[in-house]
Amino acid sequence: MSSLIAVILAAGTSSRLGSSKQLCVYRGSTLLARTLKSLEHPAIGKILVVTGWQRAACWAEVVSHAGAIPCEEVYNEDFAAGMGSSVAIAAKKVLQSEADCQALLLCVCDQIAMDGAVIARLIAASRPNIARPSDNCHALTSWRLTASTYSSGEGGTPALFPRSSFENLAQLTGDRGAKALLANAERVLFTDGQHDLDTPADLARFLIARQEI
Repeated sequence: MSSLIAVILAAGTSSRLGSSKQLCVYRGSTLLARTLKSLEHPAIGKILVVTGWQRAACWAEVVSHAGAIPCEEVYNEDFAAGMGSSVAIAAKKVLQSEADCQALLLCVCDQIAMDGAVIARLIAASRPNIARPSDNCHALTSWRLTASTYSSGEGGTPALFPRSSFENLAQLTGDRGAKALLANAERVLFTDGQHDLDTPADLARFLIARQEI
């Protein structure tokens, strides 16, 4: 039984970067592998990885770095349409075949500062009735709509959507992400979450902000 399923959006074409951001390396690991690592939380019962561009290479990276939590590929053949199409295909998959799933934890794989502590805080805020990660993690009880707020003042992923949001997620199209559904979400601070990797300059800005160069 998987009350909480995580979704990694790894289908994009990385057109502005010029190479696959999913496979870019930071501190010895690809961003996709780092995202997988950050999701090693006992409340997560399964990880869906939405692939598209460079499908084979991305899925091979998942297979090589998957931990104890089972991972499943969801291929988005319309990946060039944008992020909304990837969110929708994951939500449809869950609605069709995961009757026990009560929440989706939506992640992108180009937030360089992502780690397990970010995910743990988000899950704790979504389930305030759970005192410890080991307490009844997969019980079919309610989850709260919860999103990240970045130190820049912006916000978005990672974000947790209760089952009542799944139909709306499944209707997203094109490049329209799920941010519009987060207006009433609980908020959790994700320091440096605004640093994503869209252009070569983005990584340099992040390293400067972290005083790594």
